[in-house]
Amino acid sequence: MKNIDNNHVNFQSNLENLKLKNKLHGKELDMKCQNQEKIYNNISMDLNGQDWERCLSNFEELNNNSKDMRQMMKTQNEIVQDTFSLTENILISLENTSKQKQILRYNDWVVTLIDEIIVPGLGVGGRDAWIKISNAYTRNMSQNTIDFEYFEYKDDEEEQLFEQLEDILDKVNMTIEDFDWLIKLNKMRNAEFHINAQPIDEAKKQLEMPFPDDFECYKEPLKKALDAIETQWKNNSKQKKRSRKRKPKK
Repeated sequence: MKNIDNNHVNFQSNLENLKLKNKLHGKELDMKCQNQEKIYNNISMDLNGQDWERCLSNFEELNNNSKDMRQMMKTQNEIVQDTFSLTENILISLENTSKQKQILRYNDWVVTLIDEIIVPGLGVGGRDAWIKISNAYTRNMSQNTIDFEYFEYKDDEEEQLFEQLEDILDKVNMTIEDFDWLIKLNKMRNAEFHINAQPIDEAKKQLEMPFPDDFECYKEPLKKALDAIETQWKNNSKQKKRSRKRKPKK
């Protein structure tokens, strides 16, 4: 969410600058308008008094003042156009922020993938093994080395855990690169974006919506994760049904 925060600061700064420019420029334009009215009154008195020399001087002053006003009106129009442009950018940012929030709601599905597929797949002690994998991700992400090609392992045990992770992912038609993206998404988790019992059909449907460019990379890994979760749930459901059938009759 760092980009969102930076955008907010930039928008606020630009808005304050435009407000200040508009205020100062408005005062200057108001003074020119008052001066224009004063010059008109002087010309009117000069014409009535037939003071042609003074009248000519006032016409020259009127011409110069009119030029200044025209330039100031152009500048005022530029401020208005800049304000329109800023408003448009704010609206686009709000729209993207809304979409990003929708995407971040998927981080709980990542947790479901981990809890129901990754941890059980790691075997006995799977939870402890997952904590070690998660810590390795956190360490690499803090060093900006999330790219699996340059992933740094602390020791042989950690490397073996990731080899095991790759095997688990392969069984559900996912790659380690897919999982890297999902972990990055999960690390951006925020309580505001939890799924709150979001149905999986709804989650899959919402993945068809347009994503902001910065979040497009998460779409395909999320689709694969939801497919894997759905398949696991179906298998669990079948297993439960078979178990019930094997129960002896009373």
